[in-house]
Amino acid sequence: MDEAPAKKKKVIKKLVADTISIKEVYELGRSLDNIENKCLFYLLYLSAARVSEALAMKTRDIEFIFVGNERLIIFSIRTIKRKDRPIRKVPAVIEDTVKKDKFMYEKLMSKVIEDYISDKLMEEHIFTHTDYHTVTNYFRRKLSISVDAVNKNTGKITENIDYKIHPHYLRHCRITHLRSMYGFDALDLKQAAGWKDIKMTDTYLHMGWKNLYERMVGK
Repeated sequence: MDEAPAKKKKVIKKLVADTISIKEVYELGRSLDNIENKCLFYLLYLSAARVSEALAMKTRDIEFIFVGNERLIIFSIRTIKRKDRPIRKVPAVIEDTVKKDKFMYEKLMSKVIEDYISDKLMEEHIFTHTDYHTVTNYFRRKLSISVDAVNKNTGKITENIDYKIHPHYLRHCRITHLRSMYGFDALDLKQAAGWKDIKMTDTYLHMGWKNLYERMVGK
């Protein structure tokens, strides 16, 4: 009996979208077409909120305060993934009055947010967008970055393509930056991201060689 021809392995491509820098986040936001969309983009990054959490926020959920030499923006976010929907407060340092350039991009992003909400009532929803899918489709239509496509069978890069930015990618970037730039541990990340299970932090605690290299040379 003739042997059946061997089945070809299906070539599955995986997109490798590395976390972009905070400067690149800022520049991407600048390319959006109006202040509301820019505000939403920067708020999603600075707060690490889920899209539905950001769309539910009201003006009163954003506070600007000084702590010593540093100015902070504090987001009060209702955690939608938890049954009891607790409110978590997530701070972002946006200015150091002594080290002027230390938080330059955080300051620029927060200025857009501050300007946008300045004439809104405290109980007013920040955004006119109400639908998760509308926001997702808008971001994916407007924003893309160049990433590598990798053959899952061989691990080799097959091509370089445009990766359409999903708004959840901003949450991923922020959480990664909180770990790599500010040294957040598992409990810190759990609190900032609003996760119920600390196991969710594993992805961010096991980072690649670049992060280890930067620690070694003091970057």
